[in-house]
Amino acid sequence: MPLVKIEIRKGKPVEYKKALLDGIHDALVQTIKIPEHDRFQRLYELDLKN
Repeated sequence: MPLVKIEIRKGKPVEYKKALLDGIHDALVQTIKIPEHDRFQRLYELDLKN
C-alpha cells in the first residue's frame, strides 16, 4: 500500500489532475504490481508566487 504525495502548481484543470493521478496509479500497478484497488494518493496544489 504505497502512499503517493504529488505537488503541483495551483490552477491546473480538473482533467489534468485526473490524468496525472491516473497515470501515476497505472505506473504503480504495472511496475510494482500493486492491486488495482490499492490507490492512496494525495494531491497538493501550491500557490507559488513569483
